Parts: sequence; C-alpha cells; structure tokens
Amino acid sequence: MSLPEGAAAFVAAQQVNQPSRTYRLNLDGRTGGMVDGIEAIQQFVFKQLQTERWEHDIYSGRIGHELLGSDAAGAVEEALLIDERVLAIEDMGMRQTGDELTLSFSVFSVFGSFQSEVSLDV
Repeated sequence: MSLPEGAAAFVAAQQVNQPSRTYRLNLDGRTGGMVDGIEAIQQFVFKQLQTERWEHDIYSGRIGHELLGSDAAGAVEEALLIDERVLAIEDMGMRQTGDELTLSFSVFSVFGSFQSEVSLDV
C-alpha cells in the first residue's frame, strides 16, 4: 500500500520541533519555575549523566547512561545523542585520579554549545 500522490509533502509539512521548555530541576528535589533553550539542554545533560540507565523503573531506556564497565566516551555520546536537540559531542577529555574518572566534553545543540563534565567512581 502506498500513500496517495502528494501525501508525502503534506506529512513533511506537518513535522514541527517540539518545545524544549521543561520544569527547572533544583538539587534539593523541588521544581522551581521553568527552563528553555540551552538551559534545558544543560539540565538534560546533567540528568542523563547522573542517572544510571535501567536503575529506576519509572524511566524508559532513553533516560540515563551506561558508563560503568564500558567505553566511557562512547557511553556519554550514546546517552546524550538520544535527544534530537543535541547535535554533537566533541573535544572529549578524560582524567583519572585514584578511583575517580572525570570526563570533560563540548556539547553542541540546536540552541548553542557549552562545556560539560562528569565524574565517576571506577
């Protein structure tokens, strides 16, 4: 079965980007207003890299990371590129001090770019 002639153009015209606006996450566990744009992306990056994938039943497999026991740089990219607002992860740097591994990287998104960092116990 195929679409009627011209239907593909109609379907393409109906695709719109979803808003990036979301509740602000406060580290004390409360919400406090809203964030949008690059601030929402920064919050997404923080949340993805602080949540271990499959650890919490309330989250789907799209939420969180699988950094432990794997290629850490590749796992960061996989966790962040799952969001269509994130275009690229570049300039990955790694530093290990004792039992702590720190990854630093640049995040390029549809709203701009920023530096981010995550530290893990290994």
